[in-house]
Amino acid sequence: MNDTLQKELVELTGCFVPHPALMAAHKKVRQALMRPQGYGVVLMVGPPGAGKTALAVACRVNDPSASDSPMGLPCAAGAIPLVSVEARTGKNFLSRWKGLLLDILAITNPPLEDVATGQNNGSIYDTYSIARLESAAIKSLKLRKTVGLLVDECQDLEPFDSEEDSVQMAKSLKHLGSVTSMVLVLFGSYTMLRFLNFEAQLSRRCSVVELPRYDITKPVDQANFLRVVSTFCRKAPTLLPYDQLVKEIPTLYTGCAGGTGNLRLWLLRAAGIAVDQSVSVTKSHLLQEKMVDDAIRNNFAVAQSGEAMMASLHSGFDALVAAVFAATPFKASTTIQAMSGRRRLKPGQRSLQRDAVGEAA
Repeated sequence: MNDTLQKELVELTGCFVPHPALMAAHKKVRQALMRPQGYGVVLMVGPPGAGKTALAVACRVNDPSASDSPMGLPCAAGAIPLVSVEARTGKNFLSRWKGLLLDILAITNPPLEDVATGQNNGSIYDTYSIARLESAAIKSLKLRKTVGLLVDECQDLEPFDSEEDSVQMAKSLKHLGSVTSMVLVLFGSYTMLRFLNFEAQLSRRCSVVELPRYDITKPVDQANFLRVVSTFCRKAPTLLPYDQLVKEIPTLYTGCAGGTGNLRLWLLRAAGIAVDQSVSVTKSHLLQEKMVDDAIRNNFAVAQSGEAMMASLHSGFDALVAAVFAATPFKASTTIQAMSGRRRLKPGQRSLQRDAVGEAA
């Protein structure tokens, strides 16, 4: 039995669950990358543990269309259609921006010594100035015909103690996307919505996509959460017996705060203990490895606050339209009205009716 449990633990470790919320967000990212002319920046936001990193990985290597290149993008020789990096933390704008540029160059233009050793140190770029790094990164992205830049953990790009640094980060991201004509897909928490207020040119290019938690009070979310649990159980039927775990749905949902990423990590921790004991996962294993109560409360609070922010993004549009046209009623074009009164002719036919002209003097 222990061999079976070990195999199932390995299967569970690499398990990817294409649940409805994740696939809906994946579809929107794919649409942006396939039609980059209509998009500039995609802010992929959500609560902690909702599966944003899993989505970033799915966009990079686990495309449901199963095409030859990520997301079905055309891939010429030497091209890197998608570049995926993770944001770094730092004390100020310069340190975080430099870290992002270094990571881009390590993928798009690695030093020969790194290629030879199979490592991505990018050490020769450490001495470059910010301006030189930006120039090198932009040239590399253009030469690699990069269509999309995926940046995970983007909440680490902001906030700063100085609002000036936050504004500069927003402007730099906008500039990088504009000059390379690529789509920036930024994965992170709801705090990324602050970027919409820092720079007008960036906010008008932004498309906000939410990867939400599952809200057990909603019947559709309740059913989908049960499907996620059953999918994990099917991957490891002996280690995660569905008949037993389905009885613990209140515990599972509360302990993961509705986030499938939280649920996956929690099940992995509990499964590790169960495998060491050569038994299936029980409620006792789950309780041993759940998040502390304060962390769970914080997850719920952050999710509810973020959902309120998302709801407010478009809630005032009707009032805005009314305010804009309150003093200036919109009149239909006289040209359109004139055209609507004319008789439509079949292709190739000429109208013998002429417009009236003044008599000759």
